[in-house]
Amino acid sequence: MDGSDWNRTLGHEAGKAQRDQNLSVQSFLASLIVSAGIFVIAVIAFPLLKDRYPTIYKRIWSPGTSIPDLPSGPWAWIWPVVTIPDERIIRERGLDAFLLLRLLRTAFLIAGPLALVLIPVLVPLNITATSHLHELNASTGLNRLSWSNLQPGQWSRYWGQVSACVAVVLYIGLILTQELRLLRRLRREALLHPRSHSSARSILVTDIPPDWVQEGVLVDRLRDFFARFHHGDVIIHPVRDYRSVTNKVARRNRLADLLEERLTRQMEHDASLNGMQRPRTSFRRRWRWSQWRWRPDIPGAHRRVDIAQYARKIKALTHEIEEALEDPSRLPLLPCAVLQFSNPVTAHIVCQVVHTDHPFHLAVHRLDSIEDDQTLWSHAGDPWRERLFNRIVTTVFNLILSVFWILPISLTGFLSQLAALSRGVPWARGIASLPPSLLVTLQGILPQLALTALMNLFPSILTMLVERQAYVTRAEVERSLQSHYFLFLYLQVFLVVSIASAITVVLPALLDRPRSTPLVLAENLPKASNYFLSYLLLSAFTQCAALLLRPWDWLSRWSWPWSNRSPRARWKRETTPAEARLGLIVPVITNLLCLAIIFSVIAPLILACAAIAFGLLWVTYRYLVLYVLAIPVNSSGLLHWRALHHLFVGLYTFELCQVGLFALARADGPLLCMILAVGGTAIFHYLVLSRIRPTIEYLPSDVNISGRKIEDVKITVSGRIKSSLSRVIWIPNSPIVDQIQNEIPVSSAGLTVDSLGFTHYECGPPDM
Repeated sequence: MDGSDWNRTLGHEAGKAQRDQNLSVQSFLASLIVSAGIFVIAVIAFPLLKDRYPTIYKRIWSPGTSIPDLPSGPWAWIWPVVTIPDERIIRERGLDAFLLLRLLRTAFLIAGPLALVLIPVLVPLNITATSHLHELNASTGLNRLSWSNLQPGQWSRYWGQVSACVAVVLYIGLILTQELRLLRRLRREALLHPRSHSSARSILVTDIPPDWVQEGVLVDRLRDFFARFHHGDVIIHPVRDYRSVTNKVARRNRLADLLEERLTRQMEHDASLNGMQRPRTSFRRRWRWSQWRWRPDIPGAHRRVDIAQYARKIKALTHEIEEALEDPSRLPLLPCAVLQFSNPVTAHIVCQVVHTDHPFHLAVHRLDSIEDDQTLWSHAGDPWRERLFNRIVTTVFNLILSVFWILPISLTGFLSQLAALSRGVPWARGIASLPPSLLVTLQGILPQLALTALMNLFPSILTMLVERQAYVTRAEVERSLQSHYFLFLYLQVFLVVSIASAITVVLPALLDRPRSTPLVLAENLPKASNYFLSYLLLSAFTQCAALLLRPWDWLSRWSWPWSNRSPRARWKRETTPAEARLGLIVPVITNLLCLAIIFSVIAPLILACAAIAFGLLWVTYRYLVLYVLAIPVNSSGLLHWRALHHLFVGLYTFELCQVGLFALARADGPLLCMILAVGGTAIFHYLVLSRIRPTIEYLPSDVNISGRKIEDVKITVSGRIKSSLSRVIWIPNSPIVDQIQNEIPVSSAGLTVDSLGFTHYECGPPDM
């Protein structure tokens, strides 16, 4: 097929949805109505469900906290959610939870005021660029409201555009400056708070030289080495290898969980038979150890296991765990240690010093929390070569996967040009026979739905890769996940989708006039902004609807008879709060904000869509943070710092796109102004990295610290092991309890089985 054929087949239909005003507006309204309808259903259903199912919709709320209960009524719950003071949120839910809400508020403060200023100025400026639709190069539909409607030679209008660009850059710079100052103040208060004083003055030293890792040598070597800091006032906690013990604990718990599930299932079955008054054998005879056996739910497994054998295995493993913890000195030392100084400033100074000429020895890590689950001790003891190899391999694999993910993602952009595909692709010609109303509806909805499905698949793969990068703290894992996911979203959602949405329009003109490539791209790439008008709203409406209704929790609740048969499993499912991965939530917000910044002048309507989207997300996430979600990772605000830093990507992209558009339009004056704006942004970015970033990450030496005597806060990786050392088999009361409690602890506290065979609990497991 030559260029003329492409022009005949694609030339007219490729831009039909963008040239025809009715179809273009209909596609936008179709996606808006569908997504808004889903959101309205969620808003109506949420007040009816939140009081009836508190284990789903008020999972982390308790009457003893300062967070008020949600009032009844369809709209009454919104007021207490949006009016709770910020200080109370920080105190009850932590700094990272508050900064997540602050990021959404910042996004709204960027999009909202810019929409109020730019839309009344730029929309009339763009729409009056062509007075008649039949004029040459005149745009139709939503394109009349954007940059696409500007005509060559309209210099005065380009000066209006560049004035708007400079205003956007200055306003975003002002907002970022205020947010960075606030983050510096909040992080400093968090580090100096008595609750986090111990973690702020603690550091983790890894990659200790092998000749130091010896009994009686490690502590002395480290104390002598760090004596130069604060006169050697330091407490050293060597870290031992508990991996063998944790493996035994995990194995013991798996056996205990299986035993509880099978015993409970059999008791429920017997109770249901009693309720139906069916003839059966003697109850006590059926519970003899030699007769009561089962097959494990493992495909292909044919070995029967006796409950007595399970009880003996659990007892033996518990004994081995107790012996290992009685004398931890028998466990091998790891090449890492926790150091506690007398004040946080000394610890932060140590983090900034180069300690040895070997680039991979004595690596220092800040401990944002001394909680045992915040440090990955198994990775802390790995050799530096192994950690470096894991990070290189996983990073390269992630980049390769991101590149190959372009193939399915790019197809979502073609779905917005179904009419063009029906003319140019033989197997898609049947699409042309669809009714016009159905076709425009599909063009407005299918791209966003397909993109959403693909975007939800990649995070699980990325999380698996990042967790294998061998970081030593969970905060480092979360920050790495945040950076990788933001890069993926920026490449896939902005670059790939923007090009794919316009390529079917650009291709016919390029084949007929190859020399006009820059002009054709300048005319048509801004039309890709129409795609993101509906994408922003669809993302906000569908996310808010899903977060309010929580369908995955309902799926778990409906599937509990098959997945959670033991009382312990059901109790954990109903009482364990849903954990929020900020490394996956924050990049979505920053990417949406970057999209709004990039297209703020090209298509000003996107600012209004972004303001609506961020406003809805702000209210939704305030409710989730206060009543549903728990944030397990404590970064003390560093995740928010990285999110603000990612906004520079959107700002640079916005400026470079405007530079290219002014250059192609041969508008020399506006082009010079945008080049100066890029230079000013680069200077501001340099000052942020060189001057502001150190004051955010570390405490300054002149900070006012009240004198405190150094305290030996016990830090041990065996804390969680000891908390789960006494495992009690929690099952309903039956004759089997008397038979196995001589081997292992058994309890029936708070458990009853009704006549239908369902187990009910009045309290939690006795060992929790």
